[in-house]
Amino acid sequence: MKSTQLMRRMTTFMKHLMPIELQAIVNGTLGYLAVPALVVCATMAMFNLWVGNTTNAIILAVSALMFALVRGIFAFLEQYCNHLMAFTVLRDMRNLLFKHVQALAPARLAEHGRGKLVSALTEDIELLEIFYAHTLSPLAIAVVTGVVQVIAAAIIHPLLGVCALIAYVLLGVVEPLIIAHPTSRWAMAEREAQGSVYSQLLESLDAQRSLTFASSDRAAAQTVDTNNEKLLHSRAKRYALAGYNKMILDILSLICVAGFGAVTVYLYGTNFVEAPFALIAFAAFASSLVPIQAIARLGTGLQPTMAAARRVFDLLDTAPAVQDIADDKGAQIDSFTSEKVDSISFSYDDASESVLSNVSVSVQPGDMRVIQGENGSGKSTLINLMMRFYDVDSGEISVNDVNIREVATSSLRHTQALVSQQTHIFSSSLADNLRVAQPQASDEQLRSVIEAVQLDELVGSWADGMNHVLVRNGVELSDGQRQRIAVARAFLSDAPLIFLDEPTANMDALLEAQLMRTLAAQQADRAYVIISHRPAPAAFANHVYDMAHGELTARL
Repeated sequence: MKSTQLMRRMTTFMKHLMPIELQAIVNGTLGYLAVPALVVCATMAMFNLWVGNTTNAIILAVSALMFALVRGIFAFLEQYCNHLMAFTVLRDMRNLLFKHVQALAPARLAEHGRGKLVSALTEDIELLEIFYAHTLSPLAIAVVTGVVQVIAAAIIHPLLGVCALIAYVLLGVVEPLIIAHPTSRWAMAEREAQGSVYSQLLESLDAQRSLTFASSDRAAAQTVDTNNEKLLHSRAKRYALAGYNKMILDILSLICVAGFGAVTVYLYGTNFVEAPFALIAFAAFASSLVPIQAIARLGTGLQPTMAAARRVFDLLDTAPAVQDIADDKGAQIDSFTSEKVDSISFSYDDASESVLSNVSVSVQPGDMRVIQGENGSGKSTLINLMMRFYDVDSGEISVNDVNIREVATSSLRHTQALVSQQTHIFSSSLADNLRVAQPQASDEQLRSVIEAVQLDELVGSWADGMNHVLVRNGVELSDGQRQRIAVARAFLSDAPLIFLDEPTANMDALLEAQLMRTLAAQQADRAYVIISHRPAPAAFANHVYDMAHGELTARL
């Protein structure tokens, strides 16, 4: 996306805040125009004092002080309006991006590292503040004040107006455009490297125990060091360009001031301009470069923001794997009667071969269907399709004889629950972690599911019981305990159809048997679809299937 297109898209987020932006532009313009007025008054005060006109000198000196006060007031108002508008936009964009990330879950989130998502939601969004608070109104202010200054200089003498125009275009347009392109490349590399560092750090911290046991912690640290070197290199390049830009800008500014001064002296020496007007023209021009220089610095200063904006919009432009069906557009599941998979085939976007081929299966209340097979055979993919995390390529999946694509998404989510291989534990109490599945659950309901999944002994060992706070993704819990918390959440949800992906993988034989007996005891009219490598779940099932090479075969 070109920078101009990117900026146009960014401005669409502030349309409802244009009155505030206009206030910032007006306040900023008046504030910056007060600066040359202040300098001119001070210069003329000294000139009048030199020629012996004390009264005029005092009046002009007081006027200079008044313009200084005016400058301060309008500068405050400009900054207040700019940041009020900017932080309002950032709030709206962060909310929008987070909701979009939720819509991408779970299918499309695997394409984005966690660190890159965190970077986009935090640092990338924050960098957009430079565009909204320090680019739009300063750009408008520079144009307005520049036009006023050119007209004022041209009134004194047309040649002075031409000189001012050339200086403003050189400093505010030509120089920043030249430096912007190389800076943009390194700014984008920096943002990508930052996201990679975050992803690697999060993965390494999450897997610290496994890395230590496998003696791989040094290798992980080396990977982090490598990514940090890439970040340092790209950041150093960008800051070097920013330093060059400042040096060139300062030199050009001095050349412009010297050149304008030389022209002014020439016009005074040839009697084209009188001394007071020559002083006014030079003082006004020399003090008018501040807003122009602010724009010139955007040649390097704005590039990290543009790189961040590209990453944010790339994420916003990522389409969900499936489109949610609104409640008023889709069918409601009042009472679950069946889910049927009829001759479906499926392949991922980046896969050349089908993951599933001509698969059929049906689930009714009271069923316990177990699917067994090697890793990569398509078992988890089948569950993802039955929960409509993806849409099938061919065939049909129906719930209560209604095509799953026509079922309201919220209704489908209330009908199904998933116990996945990875269980996230929030930094909160055990009770809060369980209430993720049912926010209104009573303490008695929590105790019931805790006992059902054999967590009552663990909870009893904690002084504060269910209110015990779990931190750092439940680092104190064993893998089996984490899995039982996931099963407890599924029980608490009251979903009539529960998918369990390797629910006993991290349990010993005794706990596995206890959990399977619990599942059977708690089943009633619930339907279970269980994926497992281990033989124990098959002993409790009324239907067993083997999955191999994307094909499903009934064993029992």
